[in-house]
Amino acid sequence: MSWMRALYDTYDNLELQEKEGLLKIAHSTQKAHLEVQLSKEGKVIAVSFLPVKDSDTVIPVTEESASRSSGAAPHPLFDKIKYLAGDYELYTGERNEEHHQKYMENLKKWCDPGYGDYKIEVLYKYLQENRLIHDLIERGIFSLDEKQHLTKKWENASEKLIVGDQKDAFIRFQVDAVNLWEDTKLQENYIHYYLGNGGEIGFCQVTGREERLCVNHPSKIRNSGDKAKMISSNDKTNFTYRGRFHDVGEAYTISYEASQKVHNALKWLIERQGVKVGDKEFVLWGVKSENVPSILESTEGVASKGKIFLQLFMEKKRIRQYQYRKM
Repeated sequence: MSWMRALYDTYDNLELQEKEGLLKIAHSTQKAHLEVQLSKEGKVIAVSFLPVKDSDTVIPVTEESASRSSGAAPHPLFDKIKYLAGDYELYTGERNEEHHQKYMENLKKWCDPGYGDYKIEVLYKYLQENRLIHDLIERGIFSLDEKQHLTKKWENASEKLIVGDQKDAFIRFQVDAVNLWEDTKLQENYIHYYLGNGGEIGFCQVTGREERLCVNHPSKIRNSGDKAKMISSNDKTNFTYRGRFHDVGEAYTISYEASQKVHNALKWLIERQGVKVGDKEFVLWGVKSENVPSILESTEGVASKGKIFLQLFMEKKRIRQYQYRKM
């Protein structure tokens, strides 16, 4: 069994056990800085700064947004101000038309009657008003300079935030008293919507099935700021293929679902039983959650425990044999 197939099967087993913290496919985690609460009518009820301990947020992602580094690749629901705010240019002097337009187009598609959720429609209608930053200023969250642009530093923050610049703030939403980042029904809704729209079909070398293929694979495996990737082929012009292949598909093909399960399983395992040595993470696990020795335990230690187990096993075997003869 390959390590990818092992992680794929591990994910399925963890999902059956309903393990806490296991990310659903098409989802990732992000540290949010602000929380905006909307009423059922789409009115701002409250806005709050998020302390670091409460900032971890489960977010829906696309294949592109989960691995974005530059360009406009919006997350489907929660994102930075640059994507969310229609009044971003007014209060920063910087253009965000492409970022905001792509975000709104994607959100509108999610509002489709076949997949939509009224909470997504409420959020979409609110953001259409192009007043997000205005509302945050009005509620004393953002501060302005003499040009009526956002100041770089947080002057009104009641919490110590991990982001230094106001215009880089990441926002999550609550709608009609529902925390959207905790709404499992909404998460399933998004998975159904996303997997049902687009994508090239091909042979997955992990599952052995014809499925929607994945080209851009996730990062953030070891932590939320981790940019390292296990699978990458983003350089088509230099020596990526070393003259062996014409394109990435000739080297390896993996489905979107398989990629998500592999990466999310590994992330879950590292968070719970990974061992950090320098900048490397080591993890030892059982596909079906079997007990495994400590990864740092010596061979002698593992062997001695195995010897004890063998002794207990043989003792039980002798007892069974004795009981059988006695009968």
